[in-house]
Amino acid sequence: MATPTGLRGYLWGQRWNILLTTQFIFTCGIVYNRYQENQAAPPAMKQPRPLRERVDKQQ
Repeated sequence: MATPTGLRGYLWGQRWNILLTTQFIFTCGIVYNRYQENQAAPPAMKQPRPLRERVDKQQ
């Protein structure tokens, strides 16, 4: 196989940098998305419903 030259050769030499950079950006996106989801969770759990009181009122 002939050694690629020009832009193709440069990109072939940078293949690990391109792969790892893409993987890093993708991973950061997942981490950020999970962080955002976790920020929305606590307000919904701040006031748990008192289940025993509700059962007592029904009887």
